[in-house]
Amino acid sequence: YYIGRLKMFEDRYEEARECFQFALQYCPRECMRNRRLILVSLVPVEMSFGRMPTAALGQQYDIPALVELGNATIEGNLRRFNEIFDANRPTFIRLGIYLVVEQVRSIVYRNLFKRCFHIINDTRIPIPAFQQAAAWLGEEMDLDEIEWIVCNLIFAGRIKGYLSHQKRVLVVGKKDPFPSLLTES
Repeated sequence: YYIGRLKMFEDRYEEARECFQFALQYCPRECMRNRRLILVSLVPVEMSFGRMPTAALGQQYDIPALVELGNATIEGNLRRFNEIFDANRPTFIRLGIYLVVEQVRSIVYRNLFKRCFHIINDTRIPIPAFQQAAAWLGEEMDLDEIEWIVCNLIFAGRIKGYLSHQKRVLVVGKKDPFPSLLTES
């Protein structure tokens, strides 16, 4: 567990996930407090890989905020994600998972952009369309900020395509422009 926490703080999430999974696997089922401590760290790490917690897990181990964040992430609902994140910020800081949960925000953006892609149904997506979608969700962002987010998503491999800064257009690939986030453990 502690090695996993250390790996998590060093941004080595793959190794942290393995440590937390090992700790959870060998933690006795009747030790609910210890299992909850492990899951409080494991769930955000898993979320950063695209695996969201279930409602049953949230209810059983009393982590409803992480489940709600997961649901908002799946939907690409930026407003809901920010509301839950802001409401639980002190808790996330106290638990030491604030930075990991903050990184899940990039998946929210990816899913929001994916929804825009499906609405527009074209491989050339104007950046102002993303701005309108964010504004509709109550998040005012300028075009440069959206371009920066898109560039980071492309660099991270969460979007396959390129950005035309001059034309303010995201051009995505025809085949699988938004690759699956889930990675096998």
